[in-house]
Amino acid sequence: MDTKTEEQILVLLQEIHDSLKIISACHEEQYQKLQSQQIKVKIEALKPLLTSVRQKIFRLLFDPKHLSQVEIAQLTGTTQPTVSRFISALMDLEIIEPDEDDKGNIFYKDKYNLANHPEVQNE
Repeated sequence: MDTKTEEQILVLLQEIHDSLKIISACHEEQYQKLQSQQIKVKIEALKPLLTSVRQKIFRLLFDPKHLSQVEIAQLTGTTQPTVSRFISALMDLEIIEPDEDDKGNIFYKDKYNLANHPEVQNE
């Protein structure tokens, strides 16, 4: 490929990139509104589940130490089956999703960052 062709390709790629930035900017506000609506729906689904113990469980699920269900139960003064049922309810509502660390340990991701949301923290 000659230098002129490479330059034409680079110019075309830059034009495509610039066009995509414009398109993205046009849809950013729409995307943010949609995200905000989804968060509101998830918070409304979560609120009825949050007793004081479950609120503690919810926060501990996202502890950087990736606590086990047994550890969470011990820290909250409840049982592992209670923690497990709450986790299942959160997964059914698609609020959390499981993940795995390098060692094969399961932990959970807060899909909507609700653990840090003021409406959830103040329950």
